[in-house]
Amino acid sequence: MKYEQLWKDIETLCALRGPSGREAAVREYLIEQIKGHAEYEVDPLGNLLVRKKGKNPAKKVLQLSAHMDEVGF
Repeated sequence: MKYEQLWKDIETLCALRGPSGREAAVREYLIEQIKGHAEYEVDPLGNLLVRKKGKNPAKKVLQLSAHMDEVGF
């Protein structure tokens, strides 16, 4: 991924409204970015769970976790 594209994605994410409990816009943006690259599901609480299978099942698993919400005033 090029630096310019990464920066553009960060700016887009920061511009989206996503206070706690109302992060649907952030979730929908992330789903659009994920489609075609990984499997995903949204659980009953609205959490976005993404799985990307590796090519070598013998390798270790990597798990990343992050918040979609932001401080809202």
